[in-house]
Amino acid sequence: MNTASAALLVAVVVHSLTCSAALMARSLLRMATTSFPGRMLTTQDLGVGGGRTYQNLGMPRVLPPDGQSETQWMLWLHARDENFAPDVVNLSTGRVLHATSPDGLTGWTLHPDSPVLNPNKENGGDWFFFDSEHVGLGDVIQPGEAAQSKFAVNDGRMFLMYLFGGCSDAVSMEGPGGKVSLKGAKMEIGVAVSQDGAHWSRIEGPEPYGSILVPGKTSDEFDSQFVGWPSVLELGDEYRMYYATYNARLKRFQV
Repeated sequence: MNTASAALLVAVVVHSLTCSAALMARSLLRMATTSFPGRMLTTQDLGVGGGRTYQNLGMPRVLPPDGQSETQWMLWLHARDENFAPDVVNLSTGRVLHATSPDGLTGWTLHPDSPVLNPNKENGGDWFFFDSEHVGLGDVIQPGEAAQSKFAVNDGRMFLMYLFGGCSDAVSMEGPGGKVSLKGAKMEIGVAVSQDGAHWSRIEGPEPYGSILVPGKTSDEFDSQFVGWPSVLELGDEYRMYYATYNARLKRFQV
C-alpha cells in the first residue's frame, strides 16, 4: 500500500468513526429525552401483588389467542424482587408472572394471582427441589394431542411451562475469572402444567431433585456447570429442547 492509499484509508476510518460517534450521540439524546412507545412493560408496571417491588424482568413468552375459547394475548415472564437473599446467584430469575392483553401490544394487565410460580421452598413447599431458591421461565407451549393425552384435559386447553432454577446448595463454579461459590447456580430444568395459563402444577421429573434435565455428571462434559433457559419446539411426535449452559473448559457460554 502506497502513502496516498494509506492516508486515504486513515481518512475514511476517521470519518466513519466520527459519523458513528455523532449518530450514537444523537441516539443517546433521543433515548434520554423521548418515551419508548414500543416498550410494553416495566418494573413499575408490575409493582403490585403481595407488596413486592420487582427489580428485574426477563424471558418474556407470548401466546396469541386461539380465536375460540381464548380472546386475550397471554404473557409470561420471570422477575426478581427485594425479598430474595443477597447470596442467591444474581439473575433476573425468582418468580414467574402472568399478564394478558387484548391486542398483544398494549393494555397488559398482571393476573391477580401473579406470581403464578414461586421458589419451591415457599408456601410450605419442598426445600430440597431443584428450584427451591429461585425459579426462571424458559418457555410456554400448547402441546399437541400426543402430550395432552397424558393428562386429564377438560376443555381441550393445556399449557406446558419449561422452567429452570437452583436450590440452596452453594456450589463452586468455574467462571471467566476463576472459581466462585454461588448459591442456587447449579441450575436444572423442570416442567409444569396448566389448563388456564394462570394456575400451574409442577410435574415431578425423574431426576433426584424433581427436574427433567440436569447438568453433566463429570467436569469434562460441556454442560456440567448448569442447564437453563430452555426453549422447546414440537415437531410432529418429537420435542426438541434448546438450552443454555457455560462450558468451563472453553470458558464460554453455549446453547
